[in-house]
Amino acid sequence: MSANHKLDKNWIFILSAAGSLIASFLLDGYVLRFFTYLRESFRSNILDLVMGIFSSYLIAGAVLVLYLMLLVKRRDARIANLALGGFAATFLISFLIKVLFARARPSPMPDIPLLRVPDFSFPSMHAALAFSTLPFVKRHFKRQSELWMAGCCLVAFSRLYFSVHYLSDVVGGILLGLAVGGAFLRWEKRK
Repeated sequence: MSANHKLDKNWIFILSAAGSLIASFLLDGYVLRFFTYLRESFRSNILDLVMGIFSSYLIAGAVLVLYLMLLVKRRDARIANLALGGFAATFLISFLIKVLFARARPSPMPDIPLLRVPDFSFPSMHAALAFSTLPFVKRHFKRQSELWMAGCCLVAFSRLYFSVHYLSDVVGGILLGLAVGGAFLRWEKRK
């Protein structure tokens, strides 16, 4: 791939990401009302439980599984540590952005463990953390990447389902996670 083609591809990604984020800000109110209606009209204890699992414990478990899978498959702690480093960097950057923007949540937090730090909305840290793992999974576990991506999407969906994030928070989290995870994946190529 030529340098110009790679540059064009990067600009297309950046412009698409910016457009998605701007569009999501414009749709925040509509999407929030839709999910509030959906949750109030079709409330289910089972669905609340499933979404609660995707909103709390699943991310930490998935990162541990990914770390172990990379250690076993690649037998290279460096790659596993890069994936873990990308996850940690995503946490830190997301936290700093949350504190910087201090955007109030659309509704109070439900009583679900591991959802309380910090109590600001933008970006969705859960979506960012989940999607920060995706670049490594897509590179090293192609056959499992679609299932992994479905899990990431359910994490993002759960944040909207509980109405603790606006659409723009989730889109911002997804973009942040993909960007940081992708940056750490690029370091893997530099041996």
